[in-house]
Amino acid sequence: MSPDSGLTLDNIVTIIAIIVAICIALIGFPGIYNWRQEQKKENEFKSQIDSSIRDVNALLDLRDYKSAIDKCDGILRTISPQKYPNHWGICQNSIGIAYAELSLIDDKETNLKRGIQAYQEALKVWTITSYPIDYASIQNNLGNAYSLLSGVRDKEHNLKYAISAYQEALKIRTKNYPIAHAETQNNLGNAYCELSDIWDKASNLKYAIDAYQEVLKVYTIKSDPIKYAGTQNNLGNAYSLLSGVRDKEHNSKRAIQACQEALKIYTIESYPIKYAEIQINLGNDYGELSKIRDKEHNSERAIQACQEALKVHTIESYPIYYAMIQNNLGNAYSLLSGVRDKEHNLKYGISAYQEALKVWTITSYPIDYASIQNNLGVAYRALSGVRDKVPNLKYAINAYQEALKVLTITSYPIDYAGTQSNLEVAYRELSDIQDKRIA
Repeated sequence: MSPDSGLTLDNIVTIIAIIVAICIALIGFPGIYNWRQEQKKENEFKSQIDSSIRDVNALLDLRDYKSAIDKCDGILRTISPQKYPNHWGICQNSIGIAYAELSLIDDKETNLKRGIQAYQEALKVWTITSYPIDYASIQNNLGNAYSLLSGVRDKEHNLKYAISAYQEALKIRTKNYPIAHAETQNNLGNAYCELSDIWDKASNLKYAIDAYQEVLKVYTIKSDPIKYAGTQNNLGNAYSLLSGVRDKEHNSKRAIQACQEALKIYTIESYPIKYAEIQINLGNDYGELSKIRDKEHNSERAIQACQEALKVHTIESYPIYYAMIQNNLGNAYSLLSGVRDKEHNLKYGISAYQEALKVWTITSYPIDYASIQNNLGVAYRALSGVRDKVPNLKYAINAYQEALKVLTITSYPIDYAGTQSNLEVAYRELSDIQDKRIA
């Protein structure tokens, strides 16, 4: 090659490289084009799914749960859990939520079982390693569904499943996620309280108390007063139940303290129903405490709490609660009569029991009717020791006989035996008086 040609070896190499690059580009262009087209279609499809999921969320907000389920089913028919795990999990979770809400309206057991199945499907893709936050959320929802199902059937079995699910959620919902941690701890406490009705009362109530105390590390009276009050109410209930098993004085005092904390928020002006609920609990706790110490003081507190509750629960507005409170009030007056003003307080107690009987009739509420009649018999017999012995003993006998119309030996053998014993004592005392008069 002559020097005059202007081409050097380096120039020739460069030209060849350019030609090769152009050839490669021409050969590869259709593949790149197709890839880009596929990518565009995939992005459009994902956008459509995202839009459909937003529609599902809107339907859930509108409480159109059946439409939300249908929409999710439509999405799930177009995707696979392997290719779209997050979208799959979102849809299954939404189906679970929708069925759980439907269970509160109709066919509780069937809808809850469907909801549980959906949550379990979601957990196949939302694992603790790949989607830890979503995993915890699903486990919390699953626990709620099992808790609700426990109210329909297999209570112990389903509550244990609920507790297990909440504990799984808490592996992620640690104190690093305070609101979620508190939510699940509260649910866990409720489940343990329910389980305590079935077995190992003391241990399960202690677990419940521990859970509620964890919640109160998050919900303070300043940061979230409503949830603080609600948790204090739950805590008070747990302590009250525990007082029936062990350390009665200690746990009753703790229950009272929790109620008083709740009343800092639940005032009669702002939250009348919650206020009355707490006052009922407070009355019960003071009544139990009066059996151990300071009978006069604590009985008076119990009476005051009942009277506060009656400011909200009138016979016209809340007849069932009205009757229950009147029964509690009668019990409190009976306790106080053992300390002072016996005749006066027994008459108030009898009056309260009679008020309860305006609601708790033998036809509508036979068990409650029998309980009140038994209490009435005890009060009349006690009053017979102060005045009008014969008439009051006769009233007592009549009340016991009314109770025994419900408390039969076959249906309620223990209560039957107790009422029969009371009746025999009243008959014996009346007979002794009549015998003395004859003599």
